[in-house]
Amino acid sequence: MRYGLLVLLILSVLGQETPWTPFNDPLNRRQPEPTSNIDVRHYAISLEIDDRNPNHEVTGRATIDLATAAETGTFELDAADMKIGEVTGGDSKPLKFTHKDERLVIDLGQKPPKGTEVKLTIAYTGRPTSGLTFIEPEKAYPKRPWMVWSQGETEYNHYWFPCYDHPNDRATSELFLKVREKYRTISNGALVESKTADGWRNDHWKMDIPHAAY
Repeated sequence: MRYGLLVLLILSVLGQETPWTPFNDPLNRRQPEPTSNIDVRHYAISLEIDDRNPNHEVTGRATIDLATAAETGTFELDAADMKIGEVTGGDSKPLKFTHKDERLVIDLGQKPPKGTEVKLTIAYTGRPTSGLTFIEPEKAYPKRPWMVWSQGETEYNHYWFPCYDHPNDRATSELFLKVREKYRTISNGALVESKTADGWRNDHWKMDIPHAAY
């Protein structure tokens, strides 16, 4: 009887369906690593957020320091939910660009050799549908505090600032935030400076450790 019970238990265990995990999901396949002809070194992002704007529109300026990873005259960045106003080089001269869907292609007008350091500044406005989440009072919750928070993992931050939005590139960063004076800001790294003037708060955060764009 004991042997019979043991056999039944073994058959019962063997007959159970293997529990699902992300590691045995046949649809969860390894994605090919993206390639790029640039190596981003540093992001400096200036962002103005006004809680009185009913459309959740943000005004931004992203200055990107990079090095060419190949001899090339065009760079491609990820940029969604935004209107690009102007792109300038390190000499402040306007650069030609095209922006379609989620791709921002910038033309340097020349082909510098591999390893050349380049500075780009991109002025833009946007209404992010991802990456930035806006929380505000509503009829059912009139006392809910107003706030904005970001969640960029793994490829969602290009909805609120232009970047190479893939985890296989790391860069240091600075964030210059302009919000109304009554609000506080929190960001990566250290708070370098905080100033208030005319009802606005201007905070400067700096992260010296290279990290993925998200």
